[in-house]
Amino acid sequence: MPTPTPPPELPRFFIDRNIGGIKVPAGLRALGVELTTLSERYGVHEGERVTDVQWMLDAAEAGEAVLMADDAIRRKNPEERRVLRELGLRAFVVNAQAAAPEIVRRFEVSTRAIERASRRPGPFVYRLHPERIEQLRIRAD
Repeated sequence: MPTPTPPPELPRFFIDRNIGGIKVPAGLRALGVELTTLSERYGVHEGERVTDVQWMLDAAEAGEAVLMADDAIRRKNPEERRVLRELGLRAFVVNAQAAAPEIVRRFEVSTRAIERASRRPGPFVYRLHPERIEQLRIRAD
């Protein structure tokens, strides 16, 4: 069975380590989403050591949107917030407690909304809720 082709408006995604490297990427690829996982980009061992700032820089340079399970990027770490803003990163977050099938389902349900949001330049952070996405405020420094 051929792999579905994503709509041209859907960006390529970078998948952070907190999402997992097997089940979620496989489910998203089955939907036709083009993506790169942290382990694919850096290798399994180096991927454990790469900093969030480094993968953010590399994802932005590659023109990728990011999918992660940690929205602390927008509020806790000043360096990550600075990089998020300066790079115009396009980020989508899911609840870290959600199981892989639920993450994939949320992405599938919100694909059109993700496409629309992704047409805008970053920086932005959207949360994938069960039936919708919500833009989150990026804390001011």
